[in-house]
Amino acid sequence: MNCDTAIRDIVDAARALRALPPCRESGRWTVVFADFGHTMLPLATLPTPVDGASASDLFVTLHVQALSSYELEAPDAATAEATARAYFEQQRSGLRPWSDSWLTAAPGTVIEGPAPDPFLV
Repeated sequence: MNCDTAIRDIVDAARALRALPPCRESGRWTVVFADFGHTMLPLATLPTPVDGASASDLFVTLHVQALSSYELEAPDAATAEATARAYFEQQRSGLRPWSDSWLTAAPGTVIEGPAPDPFLV
């Protein structure tokens, strides 16, 4: 995949996310990102859909665009994104940029509780 194609896919995904029906806030958040193996590019943090049809639409949108997402409990969107980043960085801490990386798409990955502190592990 070249850079132009990747950027177009990300723009298409952002448009598709805006087209989804609004969700009621439930304290559960979905952090949508492009996964570049060793790093993540957050695209949106939105309330996790509570009804089945909207959740299914979100999953299909992310899957078709080859995007990943984490679902987690948090008091607000900023905390959800910070927790998602910490979790991602902990999971990928042993990778060297671009050399050991793999591109993956995992929509709907659930993070239970706050990300562990990598310095305490």
